[in-house]
Amino acid sequence: LLIKLTKDKRRAHGDLLRIWGVVDTNGVVCAGLAVLDVPEASVSVHTSAFTLKDVAPSFAGTALIDYWFEHGLKQKFARLDFAIIRSKYDPASWEGYSQFKKQFAQDLILFKKPLLTFRMPYKKIN
Repeated sequence: LLIKLTKDKRRAHGDLLRIWGVVDTNGVVCAGLAVLDVPEASVSVHTSAFTLKDVAPSFAGTALIDYWFEHGLKQKFARLDFAIIRSKYDPASWEGYSQFKKQFAQDLILFKKPLLTFRMPYKKIN
């Protein structure tokens, strides 16, 4: 699903979607990061990332974030947006990656639980 979504974003946004990877000594892409640049808003947004389990103890993900920071500085972006960080309402599987993102994020913008309303279908009674 992640690959399909990234391909869809690439078709929609072209070169504004940046995709970077870390290649091991065997030529295998072992970590990757995709970000979407929005120059008119002076921001670059984290869209997806992965790290293979056997590479997870390395700093491949950190190297990619560092590369993204360098890219942001070269482009003179005002900020980098790490996108969603897990809240207590999100799946538990997001926790590890959210912890990874939090170490780089200077500011977190917290949104309260969304207000939901339920409406019954309206039926006029004569």
